[in-house]
Amino acid sequence: MRIAELFDPDCMTMDLQATDKWGAIAELAALLVPGGRISSLEQYLQAVREREAQVSTGVGMGIGIPHGKSDAVLLPTIAFGRSWPGIAWDSIDEQPVYLLFLLAVPASYGDREYMQTLAKLARLLVHETFRQKLMAARTKPEILSAIQESEEAARRVELP
Repeated sequence: MRIAELFDPDCMTMDLQATDKWGAIAELAALLVPGGRISSLEQYLQAVREREAQVSTGVGMGIGIPHGKSDAVLLPTIAFGRSWPGIAWDSIDEQPVYLLFLLAVPASYGDREYMQTLAKLARLLVHETFRQKLMAARTKPEILSAIQESEEAARRVELP
């Protein structure tokens, strides 16, 4: 499955209002409810809290990738949010998070598939030009286009 297929414009915010980590996670998770992507906001948030308790998902470079695997997830989805001032996150580089990707995965997903999805997203995000495109985008279609283009470019590099 391609990463771009997991994004939905209805599950994106170009200007996160939250000022802290848990507020930002809750704000993005709430976007998953109206489209029927999760059945229980609280149950999904509990899965994210349990995962976040293991190790911070602030991976550095201004990126946060909180995630949760739960029976409450009906459709695998990545919710996207951007914070202009940045959010303190306990990131590995101790820098704020500006780009937030909330991965919601059904409990039925195998661990291998789950980790592959995270790895694909992380491989895109290591490229500074991609992160810059996400910060510069003015619309949700521009965000989706940047994701699709970056994923296609990465796929071309991986081909033998």
